[in-house]
Amino acid sequence: MKQYVIVLLVYGLMETAVFAVVGNMIDMPYFILGQMTAETMCVAAMTYFFAFLLLNTGGCLLVSFGYCVYINMFDTLNLFGFMSIFPRPEEFLVWDGGRVRDALVAAAVLNAAGVVCMKFRRKYK
Repeated sequence: MKQYVIVLLVYGLMETAVFAVVGNMIDMPYFILGQMTAETMCVAAMTYFFAFLLLNTGGCLLVSFGYCVYINMFDTLNLFGFMSIFPRPEEFLVWDGGRVRDALVAAAVLNAAGVVCMKFRRKYK
């Protein structure tokens, strides 16, 4: 768990640095960094949970990739918009605190579920 938290912190620092560079090149509001961070934490938590649930890294990456692609590319009717952390393109430049809160809560729940699943993983000698 310590390594996972360290990786999230390092990724957050890298994301902030990239955002600072890109934010200076294009006019972009700074609240998008918070939305992107919440989105990243939720997808990382989902991947963490499925890695221990499926006991397979390929399967967890496939589930996370499938979720992201489906929500962004194929959910044109917004059927799963209530559970999506991704904003619609027209909503992207508007602060949505509720969506960020929901993404952070989902990340916390998935991380806790991942920790529980990790306790039941197979131990090899």
